[in-house]
Amino acid sequence: MILIYYPNKGVILNGIELSWGISRETVRQLLDNNHEEDNISVDLSKYFDSNNTLSHISSRTDTYKNYHQQQNYFCCWYDKKDSLKEIDIEYGFEIHIEKIKLNFGIYFQTAVTILKSISNDITKVSSGEYKSKKLNLVIADNDRFTDSENTEDKEDKEDTIVDSKSINNSENTLSYIYLFKDSTPDLWSK
Repeated sequence: MILIYYPNKGVILNGIELSWGISRETVRQLLDNNHEEDNISVDLSKYFDSNNTLSHISSRTDTYKNYHQQQNYFCCWYDKKDSLKEIDIEYGFEIHIEKIKLNFGIYFQTAVTILKSISNDITKVSSGEYKSKKLNLVIADNDRFTDSENTEDKEDKEDTIVDSKSINNSENTLSYIYLFKDSTPDLWSK
């Protein structure tokens, strides 16, 4: 399957246009209602002032697995108004961005080099981490993606490209791509 990504606009997923900001219901209809809803809501008002952004957190996600009977896995993330704001892909797509193509399983440093050919703002943040606000994306290899999913502070991974070889010397291949509408993504919204 092919996913064409247009930073600041959205994606075309297997021929279906998904623009940032379209409604959750529209996305579901366009993708044949083949999703699993995963909404989380936590009321923390007894711990925080009601004006504090942490007084209530929620995550609104639809997960798609084996879309169109092909091996793939991706999630669509929505804001509090149920408008599409983020898509993460774990496998099963060839990703096209401007003039480049990325495939899952390629060496991670190759993916970073390919991205640098279309964006001059990919910079190293810390050991094994890079960021690109221009492209509004994150890529990671399997080890880093697995490690970051087990951490409680998701904001640390949101705006970075991560190379796990610098973290634990394991096989270093592309296995996660995260695309988002804004240059400051927010997985947890009020």
